[in-house]
This record gives sequence, structure tokens and C-alpha cells, in this order.
Amino acid sequence: MENDFMVVRSPLSLVKLKNQEGDFNSAIRYLKSSINTADIDFGGNFYLSLIYKKLSLAYEGSNNVQKSFESFKKYHELTQLIFNAEADQRLTELQTEMEVNQKESTILLQKAKLREQGTIQLFILALTSLMIIFLFFFIWIFCV
Repeated sequence: MENDFMVVRSPLSLVKLKNQEGDFNSAIRYLKSSINTADIDFGGNFYLSLIYKKLSLAYEGSNNVQKSFESFKKYHELTQLIFNAEADQRLTELQTEMEVNQKESTILLQKAKLREQGTIQLFILALTSLMIIFLFFFIWIFCV
């Protein structure tokens, strides 16, 4: 997998050099070949966005405004896809975190209710026991 990333990153480095030299046609050729390598199956939305951004700059340098605009538009679309995917993932994580917190709160509330019920039951048991003792005491006093 690392070799696949190098296949995409290496031409990007060459493109940077070619753009600096003003050899925009060579940069465009390298970038077009990189587009075929960094396809969606490769997980290349990130790399594709970089390629299209550099392609836009190369076309701009070669005074091809229309292709520069088209490449930049594709770069923008890919960037939005990446951003939306990251936002969706973060939203899912936050929803999961919220659900876990709600469940933990429910558990804590149930534990508190159980403790309260246990205390009430203990109080009722003690009160009932005390009443039975007084009942036997009164019966013993009045019957003897």
C-alpha cells in the first residue's frame, strides 16, 4: 500500500519541480498519468484533490484558463467530498458519544432509584418490625 502512495506522490514532486521550471506541459502529462493511478478504489480522493489543484495551476501557467477552471472545480468538488466525509464521520462519533452518555446517565439514575427503593424498603421493614414488637408488648401487658 505504501508503494501505491509513492506512485502518486512521486509525480506530484516532479510536477512541483516542473511548475517551478515553467515546464507546464510536462507537469500536465505527469498529473494526467497520476489521475489514472489515484482512482477512487485506491482511496485517492485526497490525492486526487491535490492532483487537480496542481493541474489547475499547471493549466493556468500554460494560459489554458478553461482547463484550469475545470481542474479547480474538480479539486473543489473532491475537497467538499473529503470534508463532508470527515464531517459525517465526526457527526456519527458525536451521536455515538451522546448515546453512550445518555445510557450511562440512565444507568446512574436507575442505580440511584434502586438505592432509594432499598432505603425505603429498609425503613418500612424496620417500622413494621417495631410495630410488631409494640403489638406483642401491648398484648403481653394487657393479657397478663
